Amino acid sequence: MTELYKKKLWTDVKFRCKDHNDDERIHAHKTILTARSPVFQAMFFGAFDESREEVPLKDAEKEIFDLLLRYTLSDTVALKEDTASELLQMAHLYQVPSLVEVCVDFIATNIRPENACEILTLAIL
Repeated sequence: MTELYKKKLWTDVKFRCKDHNDDERIHAHKTILTARSPVFQAMFFGAFDESREEVPLKDAEKEIFDLLLRYTLSDTVALKEDTASELLQMAHLYQVPSLVEVCVDFIATNIRPENACEILTLAIL
């Protein structure tokens, strides 16, 4: 599945994140996304059907959205301290509970005095 994503094979939707250049897009597969997220299901096949081939994501950064999409395909993600918090928020937004758990576990194992306040703020939100 990851190879399909990497090679952009048989994609049927494109996402444009807030930090994309004019000619950059993330290519994806609607069916796979809808199987993993009720938000994508509503977006593509629900009452608010996004039948467009391109979906603008004004609040999403391409690196974080790419991590979300890769997780939906493989159930694995390469987290780093500088991406885990943002990915956690996106996983909540797109209702991918297994990714939420992965992010929470990563963040919980990386609490240090320097980042404790930031993590507490994230937990409150």
